[in-house]
Amino acid sequence: MKTQSNQESDSRKKGFQFVTYIFLAKLLICIILGGILVLVAIMIQRSLHVNKDTLMTSITSSGYLNDGKTLVLLSKNGTYQYSSGKWHRKKTHHDHPFVVTSQGYYELAEGHLLTKNSKGEITNNVSLPDESIDLMAAGYDTKRVYLMNNKSTLFYTDGHNEDWKSVQPNGLKGKIKQLAIAPENRNKLVILTSDGIYFSQNKGKQFNKIVNNKHITSLTYGKNDEVIAASKEGKSTLLRTNTQSRLQVPVDLSTVKEDIITHIIQNPKNEKEIVVVTKGNDIFKTDNYGTNWIILAKKGQGLNGGK
Repeated sequence: MKTQSNQESDSRKKGFQFVTYIFLAKLLICIILGGILVLVAIMIQRSLHVNKDTLMTSITSSGYLNDGKTLVLLSKNGTYQYSSGKWHRKKTHHDHPFVVTSQGYYELAEGHLLTKNSKGEITNNVSLPDESIDLMAAGYDTKRVYLMNNKSTLFYTDGHNEDWKSVQPNGLKGKIKQLAIAPENRNKLVILTSDGIYFSQNKGKQFNKIVNNKHITSLTYGKNDEVIAASKEGKSTLLRTNTQSRLQVPVDLSTVKEDIITHIIQNPKNEKEIVVVTKGNDIFKTDNYGTNWIILAKKGQGLNGGK
């Protein structure tokens, strides 16, 4: 018959064994999970391989062609396209900054506005209304083109003709940095200044501030009356703002490198697909408003394999 002390000893041994088993089980689970993570990392590394023919520096223009599958970027050393997980350099180079639309491209070139098809071939050429044009924007589906000169005068035209109309905008404050137009409404546009984001729905005659942020680095006018803007105040952030309701929804950037975002491109065929370009020429893409991001280029070097 066991004494009380023996029973207590057996109980302690069983308790120690139970704790040991729990510890070993947790350790085994950690090892298995660690192995899975390493395997996933290896698979990702193998799937994303460097395209040695792609090296983008000083990216100035970007956009999606009307197939909704081809991303086009103009850099200092060439024009590049990304589609079906692969980069390639375009044979037809664009010599000047451009805006991509459903019809092709608008390009500013020494006193002229060039209209090009998706192959980069010139289809129209009109004279500019002013010699000191600084900014250009175009509606993706509207054929409306807006220009702004160094005196903050807006010019616009429709249908690729030289019937330019001028507007002196009211309500703007701060140094003007960027111009963007609604993809489906030719009368709506936004202007980014050093004071924030200003919105107009009457062809630029009157602007009202919709975002009060002095640290915005870039923006785009997207689908459903949403402006997507990036700012850098401590860390990079991305925010969707509805121009009508002023409702703001943040886009998760937790997996994107902390760098200044210089370009934002929304896929006109899929509003949840967004591409961002950073000052360091890193390029990231999300298909679900930032829930997941994949890297398309690192320091300007294209990476094949992402979808």
